[in-house]
Amino acid sequence: MTRLETARLVLREFTHDDAQFVLELHQHPDLVRFIATAALQDLAGAHEVIDLFLAVEGPDRGWWCACLRDGTPVGAVLLKDIRASQGREVHDVEVGWRQHVDHCGRGYMTEAARAVVDLGFQTGLDRIVAVVDPENHPSRRICERLGMRYEGRTTDYYDDELDLYVIRRPGVA
Repeated sequence: MTRLETARLVLREFTHDDAQFVLELHQHPDLVRFIATAALQDLAGAHEVIDLFLAVEGPDRGWWCACLRDGTPVGAVLLKDIRASQGREVHDVEVGWRQHVDHCGRGYMTEAARAVVDLGFQTGLDRIVAVVDPENHPSRRICERLGMRYEGRTTDYYDDELDLYVIRRPGVA
């Protein structure tokens, strides 16, 4: 996995030393409200999630632990093949993020997501999607700050009705 650096962040691979952070991240009511299946109850579950993060395959695909330059984790950002809804066939790559409540409102997830979107374009992707719960206004704003275009509601992913945002590599129609 490619380690990435931005003006304020280091994006690195998750390790099992991050289990307490992953547990806190996945226990926050705002995350659970929008991604109920991500809720965690204990450290054993956090270790299982880290194993899932590490198992993502593909060129420069995965889950990065977004950290401040001093090493403090602030969130997670992903670039991975998106799961199609049952009966659908899609071949899209998604960008996504999860932010620790103690670090909201500072633009960290926009900065981290920009880094992985840029990586995706550098490694040959022409299009990257994000899917957002229609009520998740902070994530919708991140999509907009990334320059993603709202394309309406879709049921193509995750067996749910979600708002679809798309960004294309510059120069690609």
